[in-house]
This record gives sequence, C-alpha cells and structure tokens, in this order.
Amino acid sequence: MRHHTGRSIWKTIGAAALAAAALAGITPGAGAAQATPPQDRARGLVWDGLAPGRAENRCLGLFEIRGRADEVLGCTHGPDPAPPGVDVRVPVETGTLAGTAAALPAPSPGPGTNGNGIACTGDGTSGYRVEAIYATAGGTDRYAQIAPLIQTSYAPFVEWQYRMSAAETGGEVHVPFVTAADSSGCSVVVRREALSSTADDSFSNTMTELRARGYTRADRRYMVWMDSNVLCGIGQVYRDSQSGQANANNGYYTAFARADAGCWGYAEGHEIMHNLGGVQPDAPHATPNFHCRDENDDMCYDDDGSGPVVMQSVCPTRDSRLFDCGHDDYFLAGVPVTGSYLATHWNIYNSRFLVRGALGQPANVAPVVDAGPNRTVQLGQQAALDGTVTDDGRPTGAVVTQTWAKAAGPGTVTFAAPGNVDTTAGFSLAGTYTLTLSATDTQLSASDTMTVTVTDPSAPVTETFSGSFTSYRRSVTHSFASGSGAMTVTVKGPSNKTMTATLYAPDGTLLRQSSGTGSRTFTVTGPARGTYRLVMSGSSGSYTTTVQHLP
Repeated sequence: MRHHTGRSIWKTIGAAALAAAALAGITPGAGAAQATPPQDRARGLVWDGLAPGRAENRCLGLFEIRGRADEVLGCTHGPDPAPPGVDVRVPVETGTLAGTAAALPAPSPGPGTNGNGIACTGDGTSGYRVEAIYATAGGTDRYAQIAPLIQTSYAPFVEWQYRMSAAETGGEVHVPFVTAADSSGCSVVVRREALSSTADDSFSNTMTELRARGYTRADRRYMVWMDSNVLCGIGQVYRDSQSGQANANNGYYTAFARADAGCWGYAEGHEIMHNLGGVQPDAPHATPNFHCRDENDDMCYDDDGSGPVVMQSVCPTRDSRLFDCGHDDYFLAGVPVTGSYLATHWNIYNSRFLVRGALGQPANVAPVVDAGPNRTVQLGQQAALDGTVTDDGRPTGAVVTQTWAKAAGPGTVTFAAPGNVDTTAGFSLAGTYTLTLSATDTQLSASDTMTVTVTDPSAPVTETFSGSFTSYRRSVTHSFASGSGAMTVTVKGPSNKTMTATLYAPDGTLLRQSSGTGSRTFTVTGPARGTYRLVMSGSSGSYTTTVQHLP
C-alpha cells in the first residue's frame, strides 16, 4: 500500500452527514436518536456499534462506542477512510504486507534504542506506554509472520513519525512501547489475541473482547493490528483541550486504536495521535471531526466532504506523514509562544505517553510551582505575591522562566514585575481574582494559582426601607442599588400574616423567593453591580426591609 502526499484526498462519501451529526451531538437527557452517516464498507467507513455522543460521557461532538449491552465504552471521532484505490475488504497477502513494511522509513538507532530505533526505556513495562496487539477474528493466524513486521517496521514507523515531527522544532521525543529486554537492548512485545469471529465486525466488538481479556489499564494506549478486512483505522479520543496534565486524554481512561490489514503502515500513528488527544476542534486549523485543514499533515484531511472545511496547502513540500504542519494546533516540541493556542491548550508533546529528550539520561521533570498564600487587600492597595519555583536543573543549561498572569477576575491586574516569583499586583476593580504563576524549563511547564480578594471600602454599607400595605394581596416593590461584594437582604414581616418576598437581579432574573410569617434573610454572594428589586406581596400588614452590603 502506498502513501500519499496529503490526506485532503480522504474525502468520503457521506462525510457531510458525519460533520452534521458530530457537531449536533445529543442534548444531555434527550432521547431523540440521530441518523449516523451512511456506510461505505469499501473505504472502511463502518458505523456499527457507534452512536452520536452526549456531553455527560465527554463525547459531545464525537460518537459513543456502545458495547453489546449498549453500555458506553468510550468516545471516538469515527472511522477514518482508506485512501482512494484501496478497498479494505480485499484480503492482503503476507508478501504484500512485508513489501509495505520494507518501504517504510525508520528512525536511526542511537543511544537508548534498539537496532530498529525503538526506545528502550526503563524496565519496558512500567509507566505510560503504547502496547502492541496482533488480533485475529476467527480467521487465519499469521502471528509468526506479522509480529516481526510490527517489531521491525510498523512500530518503528510510528516512532519515526513522532521523532521527526519533534525534530522540526528542535525537540526530541520517543514513543515508549511495551518492550522486553534482549541482546539488542529491547524488542517490542506483540501480544497475540485470537478473538471470536464477530470481534472484527465493529470497533465496539474489538474493545469489548479485549477488555474482557484484561486490557483495561489507563496507563496504556492499546494499538491493535487487526488481521481483518473491515476498517481502515479508528481510535478513541475525548473532547478536552485543557493544557494541564489533568487532560482527559492523558491517562485517565483506557484507550484503543485499531488498524486493519489494508491500512497497516498508514493508519497507526494517526490513530495513536487521536488516543493522545488530537486534534481538538477548538484548535486554530481544526475541522469539526477532530482533524485539521492545513496540509501537509498526517492528521489533516477534508473530513466533511462538501461541507465548510476548506483545505489549505501551508507546507507543500513537507512529508505528509509528519504531525502538525505549523506546530500550532496540537503538537509542538518546545515551549509555545506566549499568547498562542498551544500556550494555553493541550499540547500532545506534554503527554505522559511520550518520552521527551535524549534517551539514556535522567528524565526531565517539570518545575514545581507554588503561587503562595491567598491575599485580601482594599481597592487601591497592592497585593504582595510570594511564589516559589524549584527545578531539577534539566535540560542541562536551560534557564527556568516564570510569569504571573490573571486567570479570572472582574477588572485589570497590573503586575510590578510579572517575570519575578515575588512581586506586587494592583487591581482596577473590587472583586475576587485568580492569579496564575507559570514556569517553564524550555521543555516542560507547570503552574499554580492563588486568589486575591479586593474589597471596596467606598461601597454602601447598609440601606433600610420601611413600608406597609393594608388591602388583601397587595404588592409593593422596593428597588435598591448594589455595589460589588456579598449582600444580605433581611425582611421583617408581621408574625400573624403570610407574606411572600421575591428578590430579582438587575437583569430581571429571580434570585430568591420565600413565603411565610416573621423574618427571613436572603443572601447573595458576589452580586453584579446594578439595581435589585424586592417585591413584597400578601395580606395587610407592615414590613421592614434591610439591605446590607459586605464589600
């Protein structure tokens, strides 16, 4: 099977329907079903076992993978199509697979790798790793012939894709497969799984049977070379673009990727990249279906057919098997520029499933950041910020830099020296602010937050209003202006008459309502500035309203 210069040629029959379904999702709690895109079995577009995703399963905009008991096994962007001219239903001879493997580029061996360029890290088993599985579904078992191809060509090709992509920005990264020690240093362990005759009918069936055999570790990305003729490639992914290590794609769920024989040496790196979290749909050049539109790039193709996606030839001379053409959407080996998308969103270079830096050396650890204690100051005063940053001194010669920034708050924050761990900050408005101290060692970054509560001594302190009404079910409205800060409204009504008190926000939203006799108190935390309205209704009687602001 040959590679192509770009994935924009992956235009699919029914892709526009896929885009519409993926974007629409299902409203949480709704029961209405949506039509899945049409099948195109020759291209590997098989939707069996998939259903439009829901937000409560982190699958909104994706598809849920449904098990045989209709349980949700995870999320996926859906099947990726085979290139033009490839009918995945046609069995591939062993000799053809060997020829494809022999034509793949391989990484150069070096310190810490075996003769095929595979990283030999740690004990080969512990930690976050990609685990290779050769699986059959009731057909001919070619493990003896295929496992060596995975070890010497298909897995090293994945390593080559990631390593060469990192080198474009001066970085170094390796894919840690599960390995076993041998005379060459290590070799990729290829698990052998003979599944049922229906295991290859859908991605769901494959996952169900492998999970039942114990493939359930969250610190694994299971790459399944399925000796079958149903799909091209498919992988799990979750909708989460947050930048930190808590990203849902970073080892918090078991994840599988599958490539069938017609797409071996073509789909593996692509599907593993989905497992690691790419490409999130809010990235600058993303498509609706977790791919990209700026060629040449292994994750880029026109995945909505005649829809709104327009492909761009940004890197026309680049090898299309590499990742992130502009290194601005999902993978940058280095420190992103301040203000760029990857500076504040998920950069797969930081994934736990990748090894950064040269092999055979102590692993670089991100700086340890402590933003210091929370503070309370009055408006017009400076808050003293007392942060700390410690580092392990790696990479050698790198200078650790740190930066203070506002993460949340009602006004503008001015830092005296934003690049110092100890500095001061001024605030333009009263309220609660979240400040972030970030640090980077040029390879890895970390951050911590603290809060500053800014009070306004000039805000009104109390306001009292008295009134009465004498006719039955009479309503009286009282309005008052509120500053920022907490606020309590205490209503003192007659002890022998039922009265209803209703408090409305400046935008008309009903905040609190209470019916009864005597006194009751409404508390509103952090109210917006503006005029609030209190409506009193009930039988004849008198009342007193006290409004207290706590700036």
